[in-house]
Amino acid sequence: MSLSYGIDPLAEGVPSLNEPELLMFVMEARQEIEDVASDDAEALHSKHQAMMGEIVEELSLAFENSEVETMEKIKILIKLQYVSKMVEEIHSRTPVL
Repeated sequence: MSLSYGIDPLAEGVPSLNEPELLMFVMEARQEIEDVASDDAEALHSKHQAMMGEIVEELSLAFENSEVETMEKIKILIKLQYVSKMVEEIHSRTPVL
């Protein structure tokens, strides 16, 4: 894997980009999306849209703060990507949203 900002994400001692808490959140959210009834899809969509807004705000603050490590910014971006894909999946299951 290529180096990003001088960091090899697979090197020993580098924190995992996919932390267990994030992976658990993703698994639970995906199950919730699969199990959602069509009449509850709008609420689930709104919930994930709100999460995206919170993550974007978190990311914005991280980039404004020069003391935030690059790896931490990358982790926030990964979380944003996961939630964005979840919103897309909810929307694809209920295209009227």
